Amino acid sequence: MIIVNCMVEYSSEKQLDTVFRALADSTRRAILMQLAEEEFTVNEIAAQHRMSLQGVSKHLKVLENAGLIVKRKTGRIRRCRANFETLDQASQLIDQYRLFWERRMEALQLYIKKQAQEERTMGEEKETTLVVRKVFEADRDTLFRAFSDPEIMRRWFFAGEEGWSADVTSDFKVGGHYRIDMHEPDGSTYSHQGEYREIDPPHKIVFTWNSDFVEGTEVTVEFREAVNGTEVILTHEFLPDEEQREGHRDGWNGCLRNLERALQAISMDKH
Repeated sequence: MIIVNCMVEYSSEKQLDTVFRALADSTRRAILMQLAEEEFTVNEIAAQHRMSLQGVSKHLKVLENAGLIVKRKTGRIRRCRANFETLDQASQLIDQYRLFWERRMEALQLYIKKQAQEERTMGEEKETTLVVRKVFEADRDTLFRAFSDPEIMRRWFFAGEEGWSADVTSDFKVGGHYRIDMHEPDGSTYSHQGEYREIDPPHKIVFTWNSDFVEGTEVTVEFREAVNGTEVILTHEFLPDEEQREGHRDGWNGCLRNLERALQAISMDKH
């Protein structure tokens, strides 16, 4: 890299520190700006800065050691002038540092922008993911069967309540398919179908969920032990927008209420 080569060159001659130490003093900077315009003798410089010859000589010595000025002798008179080669090198080094940090800042800004975009994307994903929870007074095995046995599923797997019904077919195995037709009292039918992706009795069932309203979504149903029963956690992912998320929230809550009533009826039938 240019900046590294330049720094090595300065470092080998021990000039880098000397140059910037020389430029750190305001009086020396003023003298250097003066000598950049034209040549002056030590006496002329001392007179313009209202300094003693000894004081000016010390400042000139620092500038000379840093390579920022050179002295030219004409007869018995010594004149000082700025060394533009060293000034150009120092200026180039400063420009290279500036470019280096500007690139770092650009990289930082791009990183911040990328992180903000990822956070927005994650936020959008969260907005289209639905989670519904409900605790049932039943054990996990009973609830697992309610989500896997078509005969039980048709008793509760519909969104509405009074007058609704369902037809269910299911090949309950990983890679197997299911179909649920929900029938409204007025004769309207809403069909849903998908494929079982994961089955872990009696802990979890994962299946795809497709209908006339959504395609390519996925549902995970988890069964966890809770006080006096089992908690069902239903997560519906990849819904296309907030409207579909809220619509499916109503639908799943309706189904789970029907499941609660169906389990109560089954319990009564057994007794």
